[in-house]
Amino acid sequence: MPAGRGRTAFVDAVDVAEAAATVLSEPDLHRDRAYTLTGSEALTYGEVAGILTAVCERPIRYAQPGLLRYLRRAGKELGLPRAMVAATAIIYTTARLGLAAGLSDDLPRLLGRPATTMTSFVRREREAFLP
Repeated sequence: MPAGRGRTAFVDAVDVAEAAATVLSEPDLHRDRAYTLTGSEALTYGEVAGILTAVCERPIRYAQPGLLRYLRRAGKELGLPRAMVAATAIIYTTARLGLAAGLSDDLPRLLGRPATTMTSFVRREREAFLP
């Protein structure tokens, strides 16, 4: 993932689903509104690796590949479809450029509670990250 040191406001899919259920259960309250759903913190991929390391009690590091190295590995070595490689390259370049770091308070307002932090997410999903 060629995100470099860029920050991303990671958001938990469970929070997004809960927000969607809230909006769909009271459509009149949310008519003609748009929401920006983000997590409560913008983290670098290195910081995410640090959280994974702490929670999973095993070393995990973010290698910070450059874009060309990522394209070569994802396409040729991993055999991912070109469209997927292009789409993910754009997403990670957005993060690298600092364009994915914006935070919004829309999610906590919709949920009536803070957004799930990365640490809480990794604790909840810990088994998925273990070998």
